[in-house]
Amino acid sequence: MNRLFSDYTYMWWKDGFNKGDKQMLFQTGSYGCSLMSSDGVINRLGAIFEPPGADALMQADDSRVLALPECSSEFCIFSDGRYQPAEGLDYIDQDALAVSRILESGLNVQRMDVMYYRFRDSVLKGRLELAAFPRHLAISLWLYVPDEQAVEQTGQSVSVRFSLKLDGCSILSRSGRTAVISAHGQQYFFITSASLSVEKGRVIFEAPVLLKPGTFNGFSILYAPSAQSAQALEAQREVQISAADQYTGRELDVAYDERGYFTVDVSGLTPPGQEQFNQEEARRRYEQVKLSLRNNWAKELLLPVCFIKEKENFPISGLCPFIRDEEGEPNGIAVQLSKNWHKLNSNQEAGYFYAPLNHPKRFWEGPWLHAYALFPLAALSEKRYLYNCTFAQWGGAFAASHAQLCLAGWGGNYQQWESSAIGSFGESFCYDPETAHGRAFIDDIRPLLVYKLNSPEKPRYNWTGCNGGGNFLIYEKEGARVPLKRVRSCFKKQGPNLCEVVYTAVTADESIQLELCAFLPRTDDCSRAMHSFKYTFLKDTSFTRLALYQLGADGYNDNQYRTMSIGNDCGPISFELNGQTFEGEFELPLSERDEYALTGSRMQRIPVPGRGLFVGFFKAEPQKTNFCKEGPVANRFINLLDYRAVINGVLCEKPAVNLRVTHDYGVPCIAAELTVGEEAGSVIKAGSAISGTVEYINFPVQKEYYYGPSKVLRAVPENEFNTFRLAHRVSLAGKYRCRTLLGTLTRSYPITVEVSREQSANIIIEGGFSYVPIVFTGLTSYRGYALEQLTPQGWKRIDQSVYGNDFWQCAYDAERDRYEIIFNVEHCGEPASEYQYRLVKLD
Repeated sequence: MNRLFSDYTYMWWKDGFNKGDKQMLFQTGSYGCSLMSSDGVINRLGAIFEPPGADALMQADDSRVLALPECSSEFCIFSDGRYQPAEGLDYIDQDALAVSRILESGLNVQRMDVMYYRFRDSVLKGRLELAAFPRHLAISLWLYVPDEQAVEQTGQSVSVRFSLKLDGCSILSRSGRTAVISAHGQQYFFITSASLSVEKGRVIFEAPVLLKPGTFNGFSILYAPSAQSAQALEAQREVQISAADQYTGRELDVAYDERGYFTVDVSGLTPPGQEQFNQEEARRRYEQVKLSLRNNWAKELLLPVCFIKEKENFPISGLCPFIRDEEGEPNGIAVQLSKNWHKLNSNQEAGYFYAPLNHPKRFWEGPWLHAYALFPLAALSEKRYLYNCTFAQWGGAFAASHAQLCLAGWGGNYQQWESSAIGSFGESFCYDPETAHGRAFIDDIRPLLVYKLNSPEKPRYNWTGCNGGGNFLIYEKEGARVPLKRVRSCFKKQGPNLCEVVYTAVTADESIQLELCAFLPRTDDCSRAMHSFKYTFLKDTSFTRLALYQLGADGYNDNQYRTMSIGNDCGPISFELNGQTFEGEFELPLSERDEYALTGSRMQRIPVPGRGLFVGFFKAEPQKTNFCKEGPVANRFINLLDYRAVINGVLCEKPAVNLRVTHDYGVPCIAAELTVGEEAGSVIKAGSAISGTVEYINFPVQKEYYYGPSKVLRAVPENEFNTFRLAHRVSLAGKYRCRTLLGTLTRSYPITVEVSREQSANIIIEGGFSYVPIVFTGLTSYRGYALEQLTPQGWKRIDQSVYGNDFWQCAYDAERDRYEIIFNVEHCGEPASEYQYRLVKLD
């Protein structure tokens, strides 16, 4: 066991970002908290007993947090001989509506801040930061002063008072930095270097803050929900940690952060610049740090450690950190991947991205990497691990990663943004689950291993042109979009073989419950993602517009494609719209309005007969519509892998298609939608459920624009590129089929197999284009397994390693206390090809 089932963290907006009461909720397996972003007040805090598992919480309502004891926080500074409470909040940017920023988000920590607190007649700006770890909460108070002249006015230090109103509170005991408070029938454990007192139902924390011109400074308070958690927080400070670069032997700096975790500085281990990836040795290289942890406490610990890169340039767009044991076996310890490459410009000509060097919104700007791991340490023990970080390849193919990307240094609304990538050559798919930044759920999308602007003169292994975006559910009533609330993200796997991130939400009218998943596999041909969706109808739901999935989005579709196709397993279909017939590869049916092509406000619900369904856009023409848009430089395509719907009691085996005209940035284009067929009518009854999986692939426009190593893609005839033929070929091979001879198939896409009681599996896969991910679950250990393939010469062990043990991934299922191992195997692209594999337990 490497963590308890309750060692998780979640953070979400109760009613959606900037909607309803603007309340952010935090919930872990041991406590919860809520914060009102409108005034920056913590209004609930307390322990959670009998917590749900992480998966169950994704589907739960808000009741556990909303039932916690109420409190009220106050942020004061000592000025003019008395304490002045903050009078309100100023916007971070005057052209946006944000007073909060999501800084880090993932399985191991959720961190946000609120700023700027405004104090009467003062140049000081206040900042509150909450960092929720599974077993403790860090509350930090910060002050900003702009320059030396302001310090002359305020003095070198200012006393800060932070208080929590907890009705009936009293001090039960004190020991060193720890105080135990009784309130609301609970015990609150606070650990801090600040002074602590109780007065008139308030717990008061007070400390002097040394002002540093041009930046923030402050102090922290740790809250623990139990005596055991509080004792562990104090004991972990005494853990002995050493870290050294495996290649040079250089000792790395290790420090303890007062917010309750250690940091290991892994800066300087990798050269800067994209040009290095032109060399195969650089593509294969990964960082390796030898880590030694010694627990001198007589009880076990779960030690938070953050591996940091800061204040330097490094290939950040697709790096993937992970942990292995000292023998190099991936061991399933989850590493949260939070990062930021955004940095404001000190040149006033930068316009929107300009900020003076000492501006407070630069706090937390990039570039930085924060990779968090929780290490289990038995009592009075020492453990050794390897920290690894790959930037390009893992086992000869390009590694996948899915990270939370902080937007400090960029601007806007500063909310949850996620960036997935294959290799560190730019993003592959981006996600804005709240659509808080105004465009789409699926945002920036970029092809892999093609020349920028499709010009062979441009550098290789670098950022490519964008052909975003896309959406999951679009639900409108009487022409008005119904937004989502309770949007939660769960980072189940963050690479390097397979990324898996789950999203749950409910529509604002609580009619439809959503469960979505984004998968990104390791590969070497095209950027591709599998997107699954499940919609459960909680009420009878009437709609005027309903899209289950969008290729292209209403607010993100500034792309130009000359042709497109809708097809099935036999190839492109023929269909009719308003008396016009479309067949084969046809020109886009554009118009001057945002509407359904040729039908206005009425959805077309185009039926696709036969087996299979794909939609592709071709003849991409690059253009520049905004400061970061240089694309599209890829043809885009979705392939329906599976689908099941029971609508109003009737089984439906395939969705219909809509064609929606968009004018994002003034560019006329089509967004293709999957929707329900005509037989569903305009009301879907409670109890109905719709689920499916699509694969989204970005194809090179021409064969010569692809410079990657994929033998499978290079074997495709040149005349199939930039036509429906490549899409049709991949649609057939991409719907691979798996049958099990030993073990149980629990998911078809990606292939997921529960091993037998003997810890083995034997499967046959038909089809597959390029690398196919395989997940084996139910393993009792992270080590001692091998994947073998049946060949004409008999069973042969698959070994894609470069330096040893470096081609598979391990994940840990804390709720089952079982491990998962993930491989990627290369298939030839022929739909009828067969491959037999077995997972064996080694002696």
